[in-house]
Amino acid sequence: METVKNIFSTGAASATERKTTTPGTRPRSSRQAGMSSVAPEERQRMIAEAAYFIAERRGFWGGDPNADWLEAESQIDRLYNSR
Repeated sequence: METVKNIFSTGAASATERKTTTPGTRPRSSRQAGMSSVAPEERQRMIAEAAYFIAERRGFWGGDPNADWLEAESQIDRLYNSR
């Protein structure tokens, strides 16, 4: 499985990480398939790691740690709710 850094640097999940549905079945809701399957502690760790990489991308210069956290939270939620 790709790390959070690799996912955000490439902007896409690998083909093995994408969920597909079998013809004739209904896809699960994004809530069922998304973050509900990730423990709260794991979600927080992923957000913290993504926020670090956001700050690293700009050279840790300037910026707002709270804004970095919110952006990371949005990215993680989008990533897991799109599955």
